[in-house]
Amino acid sequence: MKIICIEAKKVIGTGIRVYFPALKSALIDQPKPPNGQSAKSNGTLDGVLALKIIDAIRENSKITIDELSEKTGIARRTLVRYMIILQDENRIVRVGGKRYGHWQIND
Repeated sequence: MKIICIEAKKVIGTGIRVYFPALKSALIDQPKPPNGQSAKSNGTLDGVLALKIIDAIRENSKITIDELSEKTGIARRTLVRYMIILQDENRIVRVGGKRYGHWQIND
């Protein structure tokens, strides 16, 4: 039997990296940060996404989450999470109940 590639191991912190010398050029030293993350680590939203949501609410204060999701192109669950952040920042407030209430924008 012929050995084509010799395996090498390297201990990094609490993990082990196994690599093959033939594939050494394919290794990535540092992972790239994910793209498209609009919520910052401190729990705030970037300006563009917040403005999309607020502009849609400004057009129709009785807009539902599903309508808002369709209008902005943001997934429903993601939109709910962002709405909670905007409410925590006191930028928007829900006045009334879920069915007959409306959104109020605090400028």
